[in-house]
Amino acid sequence: TFSEEVLSLVPKNLDLVYWDYYSEDKSHYEKMISHHRQFKNDMWYAGGFWCWNGFAPRNEFTMKSLRAAMPTMVEQKVENVIFTLWGDDGKECSNFAVLPSLYFTACYAKGITDEEEIKEGFYKEFGISFDDFLLLDLPDTCGMERGRKENPEKYMFYNDLFLGIFDCTIDENFEPDYDKCAEKLKN
Repeated sequence: TFSEEVLSLVPKNLDLVYWDYYSEDKSHYEKMISHHRQFKNDMWYAGGFWCWNGFAPRNEFTMKSLRAAMPTMVEQKVENVIFTLWGDDGKECSNFAVLPSLYFTACYAKGITDEEEIKEGFYKEFGISFDDFLLLDLPDTCGMERGRKENPEKYMFYNDLFLGIFDCTIDENFEPDYDKCAEKLKN
C-alpha cells in the first residue's frame, strides 16, 4: 500500500507498466494489478515470449505463464497489453520460434481458451502442427524435469572441448536425455 504522499508524486499523464514474465499464479497477477491501480494512472501489462535464453525458445513456459496472465488481464480490464521478445545474451533464438506463443496469446485475448481449438486454428493458419512446432523447445529444456539447468544447448555449444569449463554441467544422464529428445525430433 502506498501513502497518499507517494501516490501524489506520480504525474497523472504517466502510464505505469507492470512487467512480469515469470509468474504462473493468477492471484499474483491480480495482486500486482491491484498495487498498480492504487496510482489511478493508465496501466499496461508487459509479458514476454521467451526467446532470449539460448538457441531455442521456451514456448511451453511462456504459455504456462500466459494461462494465468491473460485471463487476469481480461477480467481486470487491462486494455493495454504488450509482449516482448528480448535480444539479450547473444540473441541466438529466432523470433519466429515463438510463433506458438504469439498465436496462443492472440487466441486468449479473443477469449479462445480451448487448447484443442487453438491447436486446430494454428494448423489451419500455418500448416504445421502446434505440438510439432513446440518441439523447438527441446534443446533448451532437455532434462529439466530432473533439475538440469536452463539453456544447456548454449553452454554446451560454447564449451571449450580442451578446457572443459562447462563439463561440470553435464551429468551421467546427459546421453539418455538427449537420446529421448533426438527420438522425438527424428521425424
